[in-house]
Amino acid sequence: MTPTALTAGGFLALGLMAAPHYAMTCGLVFSGTQPHARQPAPACGRCVAVALSARQLVLVALGMLTAGVGATAGAWLPIVMMSLAAGLGLWVALDRLRSRSAATTRSIAGLGAAMALLPCPVFYGVLGYVVLTGDVLQGGLLAGSFALGSAVGVALVMIAASWVAPRLSGRVWPRLRAGMTAAGLLLALGLAWGCDWGRWLCQLG
Repeated sequence: MTPTALTAGGFLALGLMAAPHYAMTCGLVFSGTQPHARQPAPACGRCVAVALSARQLVLVALGMLTAGVGATAGAWLPIVMMSLAAGLGLWVALDRLRSRSAATTRSIAGLGAAMALLPCPVFYGVLGYVVLTGDVLQGGLLAGSFALGSAVGVALVMIAASWVAPRLSGRVWPRLRAGMTAAGLLLALGLAWGCDWGRWLCQLG
């Protein structure tokens, strides 16, 4: 694939194809941020918007950074991403402990950013082609297009969770929410652990 063949529409389509993957990782984790079943629907919509907006911004920034720095980013970018994701995850956990309630707006945004920073083999493949552009703005556009397409799966899972929540008892929903979060996080961490650090970008770049 040449740089001239890299289009926003193509990367949007790639994102849509990857939507099930992100639904089973980010979607399940973000569903754990859904408010209590008795809270109104707008609160659920706010969770979806905040989480996906933070994820989108981080993925666009990663695309811009990779396109600007080039293939040398493969040597250090995954480790930096993992470190930032761990720091944000710890901050989100502490924020939840302090609030002792449903996730706050800042913790939802932090979780969205942290999940975007987790090394992902699917997004690594995208960055491997983004680096061919050598242009910061185009790199951000392509990464953002992919992120937008892949967000469809995440949004559907979160919307489904907000629809299910009011139909469950006050005891069942918190347990189900915790289970979905744990399952999505374990799957995401498992995929991140299995990544071949850096080689994805160096080979394609």
